[in-house]
Amino acid sequence: YLALIHGAMLPSEVIHTQSKLIANHPDNVEFNATLMLADILAGQPKDALACLPALRISKRVTPMMKIALEGSARIVAGDTRTGTDLLEGVNWTEFKGQECSVFRRIQAKQIVVRPQRSPTVPSVVTDPDDALERPTHPSTEPGRSRATP
Repeated sequence: YLALIHGAMLPSEVIHTQSKLIANHPDNVEFNATLMLADILAGQPKDALACLPALRISKRVTPMMKIALEGSARIVAGDTRTGTDLLEGVNWTEFKGQECSVFRRIQAKQIVVRPQRSPTVPSVVTDPDDALERPTHPSTEPGRSRATP
């Protein structure tokens, strides 16, 4: 899971690994949460949604994570209204910062992929993390020379 959210493993690699884990340990239904996220990130929302029945019975996956995964999968699958409604009910304070970043990127990518669905959506979307204020080095401020004194 950590390798997936930090980008250390490709979604396809995680799908392969998680599928083997689930086959070898069918009683550990919480493995479906990682598989579902990997499927979403790989652009396979139907496979992600197929994990829902097992995920719903897991007592080791938080209710907020279940909702976030389902909402994200539904958005990627094109069911934007249902997905958005689900995500509006998520308490994001229960998530780690990197998890929030991954879910924001999933949502932002859908705006880029489907700009024709809403004419009010800008055609270029920046990464939500890029919107954070970054300190400016004095030599890069407007009107300042890059030359050293």
